[in-house]
Amino acid sequence: MDQQPPPATKRRGRVWTALAAVGVVGVVVVVVVVLLVVPSHTAQRKAGASGNVAGPPPAAHYRVGQTARSGGFAFTVHGVTVPFSSTAQYALPTAGYEYVQVDVEVTNTRASTTPFSSLLGFHLYDSAGHPYGEAIVAGIQPAPPDGPISPRQALRGFAMFEVPTTATGLTLRCQGNLATAGAVFSLT
Repeated sequence: MDQQPPPATKRRGRVWTALAAVGVVGVVVVVVVVLLVVPSHTAQRKAGASGNVAGPPPAAHYRVGQTARSGGFAFTVHGVTVPFSSTAQYALPTAGYEYVQVDVEVTNTRASTTPFSSLLGFHLYDSAGHPYGEAIVAGIQPAPPDGPISPRQALRGFAMFEVPTTATGLTLRCQGNLATAGAVFSLT
């Protein structure tokens, strides 16, 4: 006995039910995206020029060679090179700017492996309070301290920044996460 396909009206009913389900899922996805994007956008506006929700950095309390804690990490600035000159052919700063190289070590003080991002965790400021994000400079070794850090272990590397040649009073803000005020090192 041959099976007959269901009548067209039953198929159309299934199609409409499927489309309705897809529509509901689509609406839920849109709502979730809006809920994620709006607070993020608001947080970015609150962050202002500093690029993080903790606001402007506190006054510098630490010097090169000292260790400070922030957000489950310990930070040690071992040295600073201003201006830094790369031997790489294509690693040249923009005209009127220079590179600042900071030799920094990040130690995980937590009991579990925790990732660290130098792009999010390091911010350079000049005496006027202008922030400078980390610059990606080809051929710099060791690379900045990035990635998962095991408990009580450390990563050390060079964080690079591109600043105007007229910038003075440089400070480095190290944050274990963007919601913490961070530890600020005087680099001059």
